[in-house]
Amino acid sequence: MMSRTLMVLWLGLVLTTPAEARTLAEIEARGELRVCFSAIEPALVRVEPEGCTVNCQYAGLLVDQVALFADTLNGISVVPKSVSWSDQFSDETGQVQREESYLPELLASGACDLLVSNLARLPWRLRKMDIVPLFESRMIAIVRADRQSEFTTLDSFAGKSAVVSLESSFHTWLLERNMEEFTGNPVEVVPLDGRVALDLVFQDKVDFTLTDADIAVLSIPAYGADLVPAFAVGPVQELGWGVDPADKELRAAIEMFFADQKPDPRSALNRAWQQHLGVTIPEFEALVNALPGTQAADGSGTNGD
Repeated sequence: MMSRTLMVLWLGLVLTTPAEARTLAEIEARGELRVCFSAIEPALVRVEPEGCTVNCQYAGLLVDQVALFADTLNGISVVPKSVSWSDQFSDETGQVQREESYLPELLASGACDLLVSNLARLPWRLRKMDIVPLFESRMIAIVRADRQSEFTTLDSFAGKSAVVSLESSFHTWLLERNMEEFTGNPVEVVPLDGRVALDLVFQDKVDFTLTDADIAVLSIPAYGADLVPAFAVGPVQELGWGVDPADKELRAAIEMFFADQKPDPRSALNRAWQQHLGVTIPEFEALVNALPGTQAADGSGTNGD
């Protein structure tokens, strides 16, 4: 029998014809679920060959999660598509308008039924889509081990350079800090789209990066002892899947899947997390919520709790 992951790999075709946003009933009738991944972090989803947009192969935790969800929808097939991070929030002109309310073009056109790259539930994103929460996480600052002594408090970021994905929660957080704590000595934010930020920190081309705790767990070991977590920053955030707010049935199906799978440590979803991360979702959330909040040099808290 073909494994769930192999089924997703086999069906990794980019859609080439226009489509309209579909309801869950229409998705089931057609027998395919169009799922969009942003492969900015290979530890969560790998797209091969590198840079592929057509006839791609997909693997990783995000792929396994979607395959398990598709199994609950009368055996429909997963049709994956690789997109840039910022495209998940772009309007029909290709622009991200943070203060505007609209349905992103990927969802509006029907190119994607789901955006599954662990989207943080930020207020500006919720003006554009529903994000069904799956788990809680926290941002972690990653630095070179030989420079760790430079990063002891939040104030250590002032005047430094940071690489983050364009329109990510990390990007949002740093821009907010530059307008508040770091007004006089802002962080130089280097926004990237579709590249691995940790490589630039490893190469000492930038001072630090921010990433989610789950990505940190998966990614840091690949760099040996050269990269280390400095400290956690910002509030605990809910991460999940983006969906058209009009498709209440699809949202309800996702919510039921998460509710059934997440609490059970022996569920297929938690087994996938154990395989990739070494912990179940509840165990991971317990670790995240135990992380201490960072402080500015004046002692003011910055964890947002």
